[in-house]
Amino acid sequence: MASMEAYENDMRKLRRSRKRKRYIKNAVTVGVFIVIVMAIYLSRSLWLPELEGVLQRNFITGGNQEERVESFPIDISRKVNVLIAPMSDCLAIYQDNYLTTLDSGGEELFSSYLTYGSPVILTEGKRALAYDMGGYSFTVITKKSEAFSHRLDDQILYAALGDRGGAAVVTSTDRYPSLLTVYDKNGSKLYSWGDGNYITAAGFSDSEDKIAVSSVYAQGGSIRTTVRVFDIGKREIIAKTDPVETLALGIGYTGHGGFWLIGDTGVYYYDENCSLAYSSDYSYDISSYAIGDGIAAVELSSIDGKSSYVTLYSDSGEGTVQLDYQEKISHIDISGGMVYISTGSRLDCYSSGGILISSYSLGREYNSFAVVGENIYLKSYSSIEKYSLNDSGGIG
Repeated sequence: MASMEAYENDMRKLRRSRKRKRYIKNAVTVGVFIVIVMAIYLSRSLWLPELEGVLQRNFITGGNQEERVESFPIDISRKVNVLIAPMSDCLAIYQDNYLTTLDSGGEELFSSYLTYGSPVILTEGKRALAYDMGGYSFTVITKKSEAFSHRLDDQILYAALGDRGGAAVVTSTDRYPSLLTVYDKNGSKLYSWGDGNYITAAGFSDSEDKIAVSSVYAQGGSIRTTVRVFDIGKREIIAKTDPVETLALGIGYTGHGGFWLIGDTGVYYYDENCSLAYSSDYSYDISSYAIGDGIAAVELSSIDGKSSYVTLYSDSGEGTVQLDYQEKISHIDISGGMVYISTGSRLDCYSSGGILISSYSLGREYNSFAVVGENIYLKSYSSIEKYSLNDSGGIG
């Protein structure tokens, strides 16, 4: 197993590199843990785009306070490792080793002190999971309390969170390159499975009775991915896909029982029996993606970096829609069946069929956002601000 220093150095390099595919192929060939690389793609918080501006909408502000708890806007100019993520009924923030939940007015609901060197936040439904990538600890919280936490014996490479509170954690061990462990909503261990290859993605079904897990390996100079579906209650594999020549970046179940597989070369949709129902190869390099509410949104960037293309895929059989942008896309997210796309000049909201619902002008620099209900929280390098997406007034 590579040293911790090499692990972190590879992570930083790959964030900046547009040659990740070639690097990963070489890494797999020589036995490097490519799952570490893939964790970058699988965490919303690790896509740090340049989102410029302010929405011209209802601005909610509060008085300045010297405590950590503030109403909006929240000053983060002196904070480090600031991450934001949406929960179903509140906002999760990681800053200065604190994982905190805030209500819509910016009041603190719960806070937990976590000393994570490389924090990653995942949110699903009413829970948030924070883990230390390359470390040994992870914590799951609710809106107002800690659900459970564990310190493991092996380094954490990747984690996934279910909508009902279950969690899956992938570690590297002396015996297996990747060991998957599934926990229930109370933190009790349900199932473990060791993979002789590399687990790069996992996704729970809506009922959390199943979990789909990608296994990546090198064969004949190419990268191949196989997805296995586990029945968690029976503790057995119930279905398996045929290999596809791609490197799995993400897996997301849909309400129809099938699941999306986002690869580095194409997108795939499988039915509940792991039969391939749809696939599409990319014309350009993938830059980012989002999966949610039966939708897969994939951003591709032109070679010169001046144009971006977002393709929307729906499990409802509506077909695909391509959205063209003549500027760099900063961030993509899916919430409430809507697709949000931000650039340096605006934030657009689309239906799953690609119909533009609303557009908001931007006027300053942001690097992340989170949509919670009818509110959007925008994070710049100096503050976190809140705006309403529910007021009239047309395009800003």
